[in-house]
Amino acid sequence: MELTTGDGPQRDDRPLGELRLVVGFDDSESARRALAWSADLLRGGHGTLHVIYADRVLIASDLPGFARAGMDRARDEKAARVAATAAHIAATAGVPHTFERRRESPANAILIAAGIQDAAEAAGPPVIVTGRSRRAAGHAIGSVPGRLLRRSPYPVLTVS
Repeated sequence: MELTTGDGPQRDDRPLGELRLVVGFDDSESARRALAWSADLLRGGHGTLHVIYADRVLIASDLPGFARAGMDRARDEKAARVAATAAHIAATAGVPHTFERRRESPANAILIAAGIQDAAEAAGPPVIVTGRSRRAAGHAIGSVPGRLLRRSPYPVLTVS
């Protein structure tokens, strides 16, 4: 880590400490950037990486038989692809991770997972990491990072 003082940059060789990063991941470009950044930060065993995939059902209907089974199968297949991508990114950085598929909205899923991490370990609070969408609609309508910044009791880091 490099510090800047009045005498110019100086190296600080103190250990980073144990970071607990909770990363929202949906396999979008911005989520891949956030996860890769998080995994790179944790190289060398500086903490834990918890990847959260929010898989909320948007249509809560009682679809009969085949239609419902087909939708469930498609969601399971997508979740498996998202988990595999997350595992690949973490493995490339040489960082162990956990992957959790949650049924809440993305912001709620991330906040609940961070709360569980906070309760499970006595170390400092978890840090939520999320990617920032570069699309204009995400800025105008509101985004997961915006919701997290407004509602989170934990530090939130948004990676561009």
